[in-house]
Amino acid sequence: GQYFMLPAFHVAEVIDPTGAGDTFAGGFFGYLAGNGKRPTIEHLKEACVYGCLLASYTVQDFGVAGVARVTKSELDSRLKNYAQMVSGLPKGQFEAEMR
Repeated sequence: GQYFMLPAFHVAEVIDPTGAGDTFAGGFFGYLAGNGKRPTIEHLKEACVYGCLLASYTVQDFGVAGVARVTKSELDSRLKNYAQMVSGLPKGQFEAEMR
């Protein structure tokens, strides 16, 4: 079997963690459903990333308020920051390799 580690996305302040797991699950399964194919290990990893990122919005407010107002561009920006964080590369080097 395969496994991988995925750290949480660091946020400046956690207001309320209630619902973070539900949001993770929604992001995870929503990503897989949107793909429309039988998931590979890479699809599962990507789904975990989206679940993790969406949950990071949930903990920044009460209830669903944090995640309800997220835009696609905000999520894309957070994804870029997260990818740089987990790459372990300095920001300039990461950006150069992403081109």
